[in-house]
Amino acid sequence: MEKLPPRPPSTSQVAQARMNLKNILIFLFFVLIVFLRFYQVPQGFIFDIDTEYQAFLAKTIIKDFHIIWVGVSAGSIGYYLGPGLVYLTAFLLFISKGDPLSLAYFSALVGTVTLLSLFFVTKKIFGNKVAYIAGVFYGFSAFIIYYDRKYWPIFIPLVGIWLFYSLIKARKDTLWLILSAVLIGISFHVHLTLLIFFVPFFYTVFRKRKKIKSGTWILISFSYLVTTSPLLVFDFVHNFDNLLTPLKFIKNIGQTPGSFNLHLNPFLFGLNKIVFIDSPKYRFANIIITLFSILIMAKLTVAKKNYPGKLLFAIVALFSFLFCLYPGKIQEYYLVLLFPFWSMAAGLLLKKLKKNYLCILLSVFILTNLYSYFSQDNPHGLSTKKKFVEETSRRLNEDYYLSFGNDVDYEGWRYLFETYGKKPAQSQADGMFGWTYHDEISKTPPIYKLVIFSKQGVYKANIYR
Repeated sequence: MEKLPPRPPSTSQVAQARMNLKNILIFLFFVLIVFLRFYQVPQGFIFDIDTEYQAFLAKTIIKDFHIIWVGVSAGSIGYYLGPGLVYLTAFLLFISKGDPLSLAYFSALVGTVTLLSLFFVTKKIFGNKVAYIAGVFYGFSAFIIYYDRKYWPIFIPLVGIWLFYSLIKARKDTLWLILSAVLIGISFHVHLTLLIFFVPFFYTVFRKRKKIKSGTWILISFSYLVTTSPLLVFDFVHNFDNLLTPLKFIKNIGQTPGSFNLHLNPFLFGLNKIVFIDSPKYRFANIIITLFSILIMAKLTVAKKNYPGKLLFAIVALFSFLFCLYPGKIQEYYLVLLFPFWSMAAGLLLKKLKKNYLCILLSVFILTNLYSYFSQDNPHGLSTKKKFVEETSRRLNEDYYLSFGNDVDYEGWRYLFETYGKKPAQSQADGMFGWTYHDEISKTPPIYKLVIFSKQGVYKANIYR
């Protein structure tokens, strides 16, 4: 009997096979993105002066548990954030017995959760294609990965994404404003850049005021008051000095001569580094990527046809405006709030690109950033500092004074010597953090002085008598 030729696969079978292949590729991409955030975490983690500040405050709670009402001071304006992150830091350091490595792994975990949140929210609001493009930009950018592996300030993008989503959902269901109120309150514990969401929050509340039920009003107010209660108590005791500080800051916006031009370049360089972290070193690449960033901004002005597009434009425009007019010293990490929204905007710009061109563009982006990521040398990671502290401490047999030059790879040495080596009797950091461990500072000046410095990217230590 003659065998019949095999029947060709049906259209549905071909479609299913393609879908399976697509899902496998998406899963592999996700695994790679997670791997990049957890790869060599101890060396990739930056333990700097900001993280040291959090650690010392947390240590006071671990050593003698007590209620604190404020956390770290924000920027150069003298405003104190809420204590939420300090309590979290205390919990993490308590588990790891003071080892800041727990902060490193937690940062990578939050970075992964942020990526998943970005994909979920973007997919719900702008569709699958925009979500995939935004996920690629956020997931593979070496610049974003760098900040996803820093402990301070880890929650800015995550809180910003969910504030964006809750405000969009609140247009149809005002119960979402309760989540918005909670997140606005949490913003006071995270970073002041998130307070730009006050504008769309109050706008939404005003527009929906007639549809908000009395019970919802109560829950909105209660949620906000609970999350900000430590700061409210602190302000009540201190004549509301802390509460009035942002008003003084707003009053000074734009008064610094040339602040706009002074901050515009760091703003553009920061955006360009999302695409290529080394772009400031290459003039041609910097120009091309700047044009790409301008196209993204231009796309936002066109995307204002619906409310999500309008809100996305408002957030990016308001943040950009305030960043450039900020009267104080600009820090690069202020830009982290823009990372997820820039990624969404990039997805909106590129979603209509032909599939072949889009694949080529994203492939170049991924390969370039993978090269940048694996070729980066981080001589001041936590592992390097820990090894240096352990080796140096073996040379210390007597009490000593710990000294280090300004910005020796972002500092953090006092806490590291206390954790991994021999605790100094006195240190250069005592002037800033000594109030948190005043009982540990020797009243007698030590005979020896340890001076830390960096020479050609390698840490050195000299001991003087």
